[in-house]
Amino acid sequence: MATLKEVRVRRLVAPRFQLRKMRRKNIVPTILITVVGLLVMLLFLLPLGYMITMAFKPEGQLSAQNVPLWPAKPVTFKYNGQDLPLYNVPVDGTIKQWALVKGFREDANFVDPNDLGKGVFAGPSRSGATLRSNTI
Repeated sequence: MATLKEVRVRRLVAPRFQLRKMRRKNIVPTILITVVGLLVMLLFLLPLGYMITMAFKPEGQLSAQNVPLWPAKPVTFKYNGQDLPLYNVPVDGTIKQWALVKGFREDANFVDPNDLGKGVFAGPSRSGATLRSNTI
């Protein structure tokens, strides 16, 4: 038979143990609700972040294609006193970095920064190549 002291100890210990067990059961839904709430908050704040990055972009980057989402400056090459943008141009299975002198609808005139002796030359047609600008 249990003594009076043992009965009192059991009464004090049992509710504490049950509270710990209930806390463990309630932690998973709490974490799940918190994560879902954070994801919904992030979804609502994405347009605000987009507006902030667009506000700091230079004007030329707003309408350019294949540029990063963050404000970036194009990599340029100085040729005959002009700053020309550098592009990665696919040529015969390799990618060459050329400066764009003048772009046309179907083709473009480039200059090779590594070989200025070639001068200005016609590059590949745009129908077969996707030009990617270099940014810092």
